[in-house]
Amino acid sequence: MIKQIKKPANRTFYKFSSLDGVITHQGVTEINQVTVSGLDIMSENIDPISVYPELPSEGELFEGAVYSHKGNMIKVVKTHNRTNFEPEETPDLFDIIRPNTEGMGWVKNEKLEIGDKRDYDGTTYQVIQSHTTQSDWTPNVVPALFKAFVDPSVTTEVAAWVQPTGAHDAYQIGDKVLYGGETWISKIIANVTVPNGDVPYNRYWEPFT
Repeated sequence: MIKQIKKPANRTFYKFSSLDGVITHQGVTEINQVTVSGLDIMSENIDPISVYPELPSEGELFEGAVYSHKGNMIKVVKTHNRTNFEPEETPDLFDIIRPNTEGMGWVKNEKLEIGDKRDYDGTTYQVIQSHTTQSDWTPNVVPALFKAFVDPSVTTEVAAWVQPTGAHDAYQIGDKVLYGGETWISKIIANVTVPNGDVPYNRYWEPFT
């Protein structure tokens, strides 16, 4: 039987296992994405602490191993003996993937995906291009990677749809636009399609009432 994690509302961490309980695959299903496998889902949760063991404080760590640490998913990218340095200080050794929850501050050496939101210097920013953060790429100075987030639920005026020219101005999930005399709401990230271009299926936009 095919097992799947289908279009979660929040980034979802998982482990798949074989019939004998051996872990075969670990990873992340992003918002509105799908992960499919013929294996059993051993564990899935929006909190990586509930899915992965704690990062050891000493000993040898092997490439590909996955742990939790300080509420984040930590993936070993190079086999090494554990050092006293934190994972965020050693990006050559670890990938860090944090839960996609509201109110999280921007940090360096974090892998971010399109649609993620991070707070920086009093402003909430939304990721418009996947990347790993670094100290000189703060959200306020790299418009190719971030845009200031405007909550569509509190925005009173809806702007007319404009054809995006790239990732930097594509529409995100929940964005509302006026098109053809109707208000439409985006159902996907990085949306560059015309609002009524997929009627009656409405896979990318749907009328907002």
